[in-house]
Order: sequence, then C-alpha cells, then structure tokens
Amino acid sequence: MKQKILSVSGLFVLVLMVGCSSPDVKKTEFSADTTAAGAISQVQNDYDTAIHAQDEVLDRQDMNSALSYLNDAKKEQSQNAAPSKIFDSVGFAQSYLKRAKSVSDARRPQVQGLVDARQAAINAGSSSLAAEDKTFADKIGDLTGNSRDTADYSNIQGAYLNLELQALKTKYLSQAAHRITKAHEEGAQSKVPDTWARAQNSYSTAQNVIESDRHNDARIAPLAAKANDDALFLVKVNDVVQKQHVPEQVAVDLVTSQNSNMALNKKMTGEESAAAANESAA
Repeated sequence: MKQKILSVSGLFVLVLMVGCSSPDVKKTEFSADTTAAGAISQVQNDYDTAIHAQDEVLDRQDMNSALSYLNDAKKEQSQNAAPSKIFDSVGFAQSYLKRAKSVSDARRPQVQGLVDARQAAINAGSSSLAAEDKTFADKIGDLTGNSRDTADYSNIQGAYLNLELQALKTKYLSQAAHRITKAHEEGAQSKVPDTWARAQNSYSTAQNVIESDRHNDARIAPLAAKANDDALFLVKVNDVVQKQHVPEQVAVDLVTSQNSNMALNKKMTGEESAAAANESAA
C-alpha cells in the first residue's frame, strides 16, 4: 500500500512539474512608452499575420505556446493585474511568435505545394480543415527532413485539394443541388421527366467543368448560373404539375410565360427607376 501511495505521489509531483514548465525562449521586452493594452494589440496583430502565413501548421508547437501566453495576457488585463505581469505574458507570446516565424520560414520552401493547396482550400471557402491541418502539423518533421516522406506529402496535398474542390462545388452549385433534391423528393423524375433531365444535365455539365478546370471562374460561372436556373425551373414546373394536374408541357409553357413576364416587369421597373433618378439629378 505504501508503495502505491508513493507512486501516485510521485506522479502528482511529475504532473506539477510539467504543468509549471518554464518557457524555453527569452521574453521580448517592449519599449518604455508601450502600454499593456498596446502590447497585447501588437502581439494579436502579429499572431493574426502568422496565422495568415500558415505558421500554425508549419510550427504548431510554438504557435500554440504564443496563443497560450497571449490569452494569459488578455485574462490578466481583464482582471486588472499588474502591468509587469501582463508584460511578462505578452513578452513570451511575442518571443514564441518570432521563433514560429523563423522555423516556418525555414520549413516553407520544402512544403510549398502543401501550403499552396491549403491556401487554395481556404480561399475556396472550406471551413473543415481541422483533420488535414493536424496531419500536416504532426508530419511536418517527416515532410521537411533530409529524407522526405513523399507518400505523406502527396496524401496531404490531395486532401487539401479535395477540400478545395468540395468548397467550390458548394459555392457554385449548392443552390442547384438543394433545388434538385427538393424536386427529387417530390417525384419530379417521374412527373416531369424532360424538365428533370434538363436540370440534371445542366448540373452535371457545371460539376464536370469545376472538376476539370476549377480555377476558371469565367467558364464556370455561366454554367453554374444555368444549373441554378434550370433547377429552379424544375421546381416550378413540378409544382404546377402537382397542384394543377396538367401535363408537363403545359406546365413548362406556363412557367416560361411567367418567367418572361417577371423579366419584363423587372426591366420596366429598372428603366422607370433610372428615369426617376435622371429626373431628380436634372
């Protein structure tokens, strides 16, 4: 029993030692005219810049340390702690950021393709990078060593590129996909087969171009617009067939006529607004 107690006690001491480990960087000193609030703001801006530069995956350990000390400084400020205590925390945060930048700058050339693929996913609007980021950060040593792991490199790059592709499909075609799904749930493929096929074809065409030429917005945008329009047309036609119990072609003619009238009214309203604006200006 004594041996067990000593073992647990020893473990407790070890945990305390780990929890109280000292920072392994020298604290950055700020100029005498810098306020605690100003120092926090400066380091926050530097941290945001480092995030934008992707240092969070290139040197996650130092970035996490920087964030931890920055959060400590903010908490201390909110509790009206002594400025010296706040400057200690924010000073260590800044030092970890400096080291993260140095480490990241050294590593970046060897993983530029991964950095670019990750940035492309972010630019496309992807918000689900956590799993890929963890793998990237965990493997950074293998990816930047003398004997680089090419399999890991390809896998991580492919994962980011796939996230980019999915984000682009969502950006361009989420509305069309939602409308087609709604029509499918309401039996459109059997009630209005021709209109269904038209919407499906437009959607597939846009999707294929996104997959083959994902960065060509000039080519994708009009195809995506057509896919969205055809999907909306499908929903409207199917709705008319269901409610009025008419053949598909009758519903198509009716919706086409309605769309033409709406476009004409919109044009006339726009012209009237422009005329009124010109009149007021005169």
